[in-house]
Amino acid sequence: MNSKLSMGTKLGYSVGQVAISAPYNLVGVFLLFFYTNIAGVEPALAGTVFSIAVLWAAVADPFIGNFSDNLRTKYGRRRPMLLIVAIPLAVTTWLLFTTFDFDSEVSKNAYYIILAIVFYTVFTFTEVPFYSLGAEITNDYDERAKVRVISSMFIYVAVLIAVNLPTFIVGKVTTGGGTLQSGWSIAAAACGIIAIITIFICWTATKGKELIVTTEKSVAAEKVNVFKAFVETLKIKPVKFIVLANLLFLLGMSIVSAMTVYVLNYVACVDVAHQSIVLSVLPVATIVWLPVINFLAPKLGKKKAYIVLVGIAAVACVVFFIIGIYTFVSMCVFNAIFALGNGSFWTLCFAMAYDTTEVDEFVNGTRREGILVAYMSFAQKVGTAGSTLLIGLVLQYVQYDGAAAEQTSKVVDGLVSLFTWIPAIFIGLSVVSVCLYPITQKKHKALLKALEQKKAGQEYSTEGFEDLL
Repeated sequence: MNSKLSMGTKLGYSVGQVAISAPYNLVGVFLLFFYTNIAGVEPALAGTVFSIAVLWAAVADPFIGNFSDNLRTKYGRRRPMLLIVAIPLAVTTWLLFTTFDFDSEVSKNAYYIILAIVFYTVFTFTEVPFYSLGAEITNDYDERAKVRVISSMFIYVAVLIAVNLPTFIVGKVTTGGGTLQSGWSIAAAACGIIAIITIFICWTATKGKELIVTTEKSVAAEKVNVFKAFVETLKIKPVKFIVLANLLFLLGMSIVSAMTVYVLNYVACVDVAHQSIVLSVLPVATIVWLPVINFLAPKLGKKKAYIVLVGIAAVACVVFFIIGIYTFVSMCVFNAIFALGNGSFWTLCFAMAYDTTEVDEFVNGTRREGILVAYMSFAQKVGTAGSTLLIGLVLQYVQYDGAAAEQTSKVVDGLVSLFTWIPAIFIGLSVVSVCLYPITQKKHKALLKALEQKKAGQEYSTEGFEDLL
């Protein structure tokens, strides 16, 4: 395994993040709005449809992770999976934002449920091997953080694509005489093509860097032990806390992401031309914050940096609930501050999860990046599903009307709550969970040393990292 990586490898691997984050953010920011305002699906049903699909994929996550852990090819365990799913990911992204004429409401709802399930299944087959590959290409504590910093930069390049490309294309199509429906379909197809290109770049850049497992174990042989693998990895103390932190933050962040378009339209009353500016603030501000995160992570340690920087995002939500978020400027300022915590999450949370790989190997004698990353993906999807279901139910409760030009004061209050203090609770709890996560740089270094001695058949000591076990 490579401890240090060239900048070319870091960049090439990280470009693949666009293939994950562009479809993810396109769906997270716009799909609920597309369902309720373009496709004509009832809010509660839209939230339920979305949640069913995400939860289905969440259940599949550990199985896909186990499959990737036990895949044996001359190209490694993860890279072949990325190449195979590139085109299916693009096609399902396009279909998800494409409307058709249906004979009945039942057939329309069935179509969206089935398609959403297919999309998230394909997405999981992309996401799990990509993040697992990040844990494989280096086992260095600080190098993993550096890889995640660069990957985080491409997350927000993808966010810029996901939030601006659709509004730009839809605007061009409609002003040219086309329909909203065709505009959204074209925009989603463009995101899918970008995903294919960036997966190929990642595939090329990581050639020769993947971990080649030479044991004779086959995927078929491992199927019997899949549940044993789940139990073994979940018993690892650091895994529990980092997965919980991931789940809680994604609950909060997904609510903020999905509610942004609603708040812009009905609370801050920002016109379409300025909405793209507000939506661009978060990714641009995050890219600006990344050098700060990169500086603080090794200085404070990933754990303390997460507690401080993500904590700022939780506080920002509460502050803006108190002072109000009713203007274009306030939305921009909120996004600029929230970006610090959001960028810190995507940079540090997976880097901390990667460090649990060596704990698993030390305790159980095998590397299972796929299952460990799958738990993170599982938590993200449960968080996304939970947030979408909550949003749909609240919108239904406050009697949100997607066809209305203005909303009632009851609706506006509900939108503000969903955008501020409700996500603050989940994000704050995520910080608490990381406080209980026990891995530090010093402990990880001691663990690596003992792991090498143990694999070499030498005497070793667990002094300095006993609490990780």
